[in-house]
Amino acid sequence: MDHSLRSVVPDTRPPLRLNPSKPYHLAFGRGGTWHGYDTVVVQPDGTTRLHRQRPDEISWETVELKLDRDARDEIADAMVRLQLMSMAKTYEAGVFDGTQWIFWLEQGGRSKRIFCDNHAPASMKQFAIILDDVLARSGLAKKSWSLVPKAQARKHEKILWAGYEE
Repeated sequence: MDHSLRSVVPDTRPPLRLNPSKPYHLAFGRGGTWHGYDTVVVQPDGTTRLHRQRPDEISWETVELKLDRDARDEIADAMVRLQLMSMAKTYEAGVFDGTQWIFWLEQGGRSKRIFCDNHAPASMKQFAIILDDVLARSGLAKKSWSLVPKAQARKHEKILWAGYEE
């Protein structure tokens, strides 16, 4: 993800005005189309489902936790402070294999998507650190991960691509 930036596709839509005090839906994926995406999906009520590839790189596991209001507010405040709503919609390094990050936020019928292809701007990297920290402080390490049935493997990624034509 540390490749040099080659191209940027601006987001020409008016920026989403994220209101940290209102419910939002967040999906964040890190990985790639070849091996799959580890995902974090935060529902408006704080229900949060994570999927990750197991070390065997063949199977997937999932866990759910509930983020309290303070945790959700911290995530929303980070998105505002890091100015994610005014970022471009695509950042590409021109590398044909590697890591992609997909950010998708919905609030009040509007959405913001950011696709990082082998290059993530500093603000996106900082957001990932904050998100991981909030999840850790919310008890993720105490949760037991469950194996995803083989027939369901990688279906969790669909949310990252749903409506991507926006």
